[in-house]
Amino acid sequence: MKQICTFSLTTLFVVFVSLTVFGQNFQMNGTAKAGVACTTGNSFQLTANSGNQIGSVWRTARLNLNYSFEVQFSGYFGTADAGADGITFALQSVGPSALGTAGIGIGMQGITPSVTVEFDTYDNAAPGADIANDHIAIFKNGIIGSPVFGAVSARTGGQNIEDGTFYPIRIVWNSSTKTMQVYFNGALRATYSENFANTVFSNNPLVYWGYTASTGGATNQQEVCDVNFFYDNDQDGVFDNTTDLDDDNDGILDTDENGGVDPFADVNSNGIPNYIDPSFAGFVDSN
Repeated sequence: MKQICTFSLTTLFVVFVSLTVFGQNFQMNGTAKAGVACTTGNSFQLTANSGNQIGSVWRTARLNLNYSFEVQFSGYFGTADAGADGITFALQSVGPSALGTAGIGIGMQGITPSVTVEFDTYDNAAPGADIANDHIAIFKNGIIGSPVFGAVSARTGGQNIEDGTFYPIRIVWNSSTKTMQVYFNGALRATYSENFANTVFSNNPLVYWGYTASTGGATNQQEVCDVNFFYDNDQDGVFDNTTDLDDDNDGILDTDENGGVDPFADVNSNGIPNYIDPSFAGFVDSN
C-alpha cells in the first residue's frame, strides 16, 4: 500500500461527494464503475490507473452470518509491480454507501464496524501489518495497521500478483465453527476463527458485503470480476441457491415450505432474503 500525506481537490470530491450508481443489486461508490478489464457477470473496476482513487462496491441485500456462505470472484490487480494499493473483500454494517480512505487506507480505513480481508500490493513497512511480498491480512473495524491475521504472501511462492492476471479467489464462512477461510489462486492462504456477529457487529448477524480498493502516489487499475455468492445453510456441501432444493435438510422442498416462492427472493424489498426474514410469513419453518 502507498502512504499518502496530501489530497488533491479531486480526491476530496470523490470522498465526500461520491458518485453512486445502482445496478445488478450492487451499489458503486467513489471511483468504482462497471468492469473494464473484465466485463462478464458482476464485474467492477474499483480504481483506474490514476492517483488517489477510492472505490467501493456493496451488495445492497445483506447476508446473515448465522448461515454458511461462499463468495467467489477473480481479482485483477493491474500490471505495475511497483503499483498500489490493493483490493479488499469486506463485511460492514454502515451501509451500501460506505467508502474509506485512499492510499494506505485501501478504501476501508475508518469504516467501522467491519471485517476486512485485504489483498495488499504495496509494502508500507508497517510493523506486523506489511511484508515485502504482495500479501493477505485480516483486520477489524477499519484499523489497517493491526491485523488479527497475517500478513502472508498472496501466492504460495511469494510471487508478484500485479501482472495482469485474473486470480481466482474464494472467501468461505463456516457459521458452525465461526471460521473464515481465504483461498487465492486455488490455495488456502488464511484461516481465522471469531464470532464476528458478536464481537464486531454487536450481536447483529446481518451485514453488507463487498469490495474496496484505492491508489495513492503509486497506482494500478484494480478490478473484481465474475462475483458470485452462495449460501450453504445446512452445510451439506451443496449450495442452496444453485442445486440444493432442501436447504435446511428437513425433507421438505424449499419451494413447498415457501408456498412456491423462491426462498432467496426478497418479496418485501427490505434487503433480507425471504428464508431468513422474520417479517415474511411465507415459510412453514424458519429456514
